[in-house]
Amino acid sequence: MPCPWPSELASRPRVEDGSGLAIELIQLKNGDADSRDRFNAVQGLFEEITGRRLDVRQQVSGLESQELTITPVVVETQPGGGDVDISLYLAGAGVEESARLAYFLPTITAHYCWTSRQAM
Repeated sequence: MPCPWPSELASRPRVEDGSGLAIELIQLKNGDADSRDRFNAVQGLFEEITGRRLDVRQQVSGLESQELTITPVVVETQPGGGDVDISLYLAGAGVEESARLAYFLPTITAHYCWTSRQAM
C-alpha cells in the first residue's frame, strides 16, 4: 500500500530547474511498478553518464514537527568496503546536471522517436 503523501507532494514537482528533482525521485522510487522502472532507468543512465550510483533518501526530523527531508545522493563505495552517501548537490561539478539529464533523456528520446514515426 503506497504511503500517503503530504499535500505539498500531491502535484507534479518542477524538475527543469532542479528544485523538484528530489521529490520526483522519491515519488518514482516509492511509486507503482512503472514508476519504479522509471527510477531504475534514471539510476542506470546516471551511472552510465558518471560512473557513479544515484539514490534518494528520506528522513523524518524533529519529534514534534515530523518534517520530511528528501535528499538525492551519490552513493560512493569506499575502498575498505561500505558505502557513503554524498548529497547530490555537494558531489562535484556537473553531477546534479547529470542527474537531471538522466531524468529527462529517456522522455526526450521517447518523444523524438514517437514524433519521428508520426512524420513518416
